[in-house]
Amino acid sequence: MRRFPQYHVKQVAKHVAAFFEGVIWIKGVGAFRFQRGRMLPPGRPSTEKLRVVAEVNRHITSLRSPA
Repeated sequence: MRRFPQYHVKQVAKHVAAFFEGVIWIKGVGAFRFQRGRMLPPGRPSTEKLRVVAEVNRHITSLRSPA
């Protein structure tokens, strides 16, 4: 489990894309699972958690697309 003391979308997206599968925890937001290089929506979603998942997955897609 990787712990992030602050939420920085670029840092989280790089970690998720590089390690492909696992669990992360973001202080003030909560825990998230990721598989196949994408964050999964939480079991009991809140608006903030869904926003984080969407933002990170969007950033991962932009990292993978050719410039």
